[in-house]
Amino acid sequence: MDKTTKKGKFSYMFHTLKGLMKYIPEPAEVIVDGKVHQFQRVFLVTVNNGRYFGGGMQITPEADISTEELDVIVCHTISKLFILPVFFTIYLGLHTKLTKYVTHLKGKEIKVTYTTPQNSQADGENTLDVISMNVKSSGRKIHLRYFDNKKR
Repeated sequence: MDKTTKKGKFSYMFHTLKGLMKYIPEPAEVIVDGKVHQFQRVFLVTVNNGRYFGGGMQITPEADISTEELDVIVCHTISKLFILPVFFTIYLGLHTKLTKYVTHLKGKEIKVTYTTPQNSQADGENTLDVISMNVKSSGRKIHLRYFDNKKR
């Protein structure tokens, strides 16, 4: 369970930055629809079907909830000094332009395997000592329709 009592954009940003500065990047294998991707110094792996998380971060700016595909972002090979500027570009969705440090993948079945136990989070719930995680698209598309309650 998250020990942070205050929630919100600035609290999330502060605790994320604090965690990033202490974190030691690890190797990870990311398999997307059967295709293997190896990374040596991974700071972050996210799998999303929406564009935003953490108080407005555009972590997957090209995500589309009306498709079956999931978006995968892997932040890797970044120096501790450069992690801060990259982190701030996430709010604008510009981090995906930094292809040397950020890899963007899309797929329906994702498996991530780490060499050492990691912390994981799914929809705000923390899980400790994760060695691998599997994420699979539900195969359903989300369609939102505009509802005008003034016509009632």
